Amino acid sequence: MNNITVGVRLLIVAMLFMGSQAIVGWLNLNAAFDIEHHIKNELDAAETLRVDTAAITADVNYVSRLTRSIMLGDNLEKNLSALDERRSRI
Repeated sequence: MNNITVGVRLLIVAMLFMGSQAIVGWLNLNAAFDIEHHIKNELDAAETLRVDTAAITADVNYVSRLTRSIMLGDNLEKNLSALDERRSRI
């Protein structure tokens, strides 16, 4: 290695540096595309969770209305059967 000139050594170092930068750039680009895929999956899961939460909220509100009707003296048998049906759904 003592026979190699300074210019050739600098060229070798520059080529190694550029190669390492190309590898790092490729890895970052690959990670960016992977993140996009993960974000899409998370958004799909969040949408499903939002729909499920809205359905559960509607069910709980209906149960609340039924129990209020029972306390106020509405038709007990009809409300209890609807309450049991909704409770099994929740």
